[in-house]
Amino acid sequence: MSSSDASTHGTARAESHDNTRAEKHDNAGAVTHDTGNEILLDAPREKSVSIGFSLSLLIIAFIIRLAIGWSMSGSLDSDPDAYATLAKTWAQTGTYGLIDQAGVAHPTAYRPAMYPWILSWFILSTNWKTWIILLHACLGAMTAYWTFAVGHRLRLSKFISLLAMSFVLFDPILLRQSTLVMTETLATWFAMGIWWTYLLGVSTSRTRGGAWFVTFWSVLGVLLGFACLSRPTSLMWAVLWSGVELKRNVRGGALLMLGCVLVLTPWWYRNAQVFHEGVWTTTHGGYTLLLANNPVLLNHWQHSASREWNEEAFHTWWQERSEGVQGELQRDRLANSLAMKSIEANPRGFIYGIGIRQLWFWAWWPSERQAGLGLRWLIGFWYSAVTCAVIYGCWSLGKRWDRRVFGSALWNWMPALSMAFSLCAIHSVYWSNMRMRSPLIPLVSLLAAYGLQMICERYAPSTLKTMFQSLSKMHTTPR
Repeated sequence: MSSSDASTHGTARAESHDNTRAEKHDNAGAVTHDTGNEILLDAPREKSVSIGFSLSLLIIAFIIRLAIGWSMSGSLDSDPDAYATLAKTWAQTGTYGLIDQAGVAHPTAYRPAMYPWILSWFILSTNWKTWIILLHACLGAMTAYWTFAVGHRLRLSKFISLLAMSFVLFDPILLRQSTLVMTETLATWFAMGIWWTYLLGVSTSRTRGGAWFVTFWSVLGVLLGFACLSRPTSLMWAVLWSGVELKRNVRGGALLMLGCVLVLTPWWYRNAQVFHEGVWTTTHGGYTLLLANNPVLLNHWQHSASREWNEEAFHTWWQERSEGVQGELQRDRLANSLAMKSIEANPRGFIYGIGIRQLWFWAWWPSERQAGLGLRWLIGFWYSAVTCAVIYGCWSLGKRWDRRVFGSALWNWMPALSMAFSLCAIHSVYWSNMRMRSPLIPLVSLLAAYGLQMICERYAPSTLKTMFQSLSKMHTTPR
């Protein structure tokens, strides 16, 4: 079916149901139509995916990620953000912190605690690298599979969902971060797990009672809380999503935020006991704000938007001003204060920097100090192609807009859309680079896969077009 044929068919179908399609609210608070949660106007009823097929996808994805992780195991020796060090201290002393030269462990809240806590279970083992490789391979495989599962619950075709899964599986950013002791793999796993859980609950809630409603939204909130403990930027996602949800589903939005707060409260209480002041996320926020808003960088942006700026000059500048300041909270406040002074001194540079930070966030290739020329060209080609497919996919969906269908179906995308908006907003002001968009890659991959199919159906030779049309007719819904 061509793009124009699909649009005509979808419009005709929508018009034929003008008097029969009624909106309703299910027990999970989602708006649905009697014809189902459609995202494509011409999406037919779908068949179930066998457990064997799902397991096959998971096993294949796990083997691929395991092979890649094993081949790059040497990267695990570096510990750029001290997560392995924090995990070792936790395992050895029971304190989440760092050990000084005298052998005394000092508590910290500088980094989120979830990932080091997981590592602490095996970090003292002689095979700790193997365990991290296995952990990241499992998380990566499940993230890729959930991309496939979410695609089908959004009524995208089996082919599009498999294509999106492959994009996630081989994404350069996710592959690179999966070979490092960093939080991106875990954060992306939580992001897709929450979206999948949301869609699973919405699709099964019609046959459940009020207890299911409370359990469903509370579990989502708890998962959001764990996501916040993995990556502090998730807190804005939780606030934004629950705030939007409150406007159409007061009880669901309230339970969403309550579950999140319940998970974060022990962390807040622990920090209040240690620092005599509660901290909901980390004491790292001030530094990341200053890193993105300091005189050295703002002056650099007056001449260039390049990511090759003089970081050493900034570190020297910060060291001179923070020397003698004791305590994480005090240094965090100082960094916040210096960042605000930099913004006040150069408001035009700050506003100009918002656009640059977004360019860095959505950059197509890594900086010169991160990769060689050949690899940068290869990664640049990948992300430029993905971006073009996303744009065309969004344009194709826009052409087929029908408020009666898309108005309700849009809520099925709300977990991902609210996360995308929150991350873009945060990294318009705070420090920004390519890896920080990791949790958004499955969403981008779904849109890119749909866009690629639309491009092929419209512009590809007839033989390839027929192949795409045949593949896209296979529809399923994962259990």
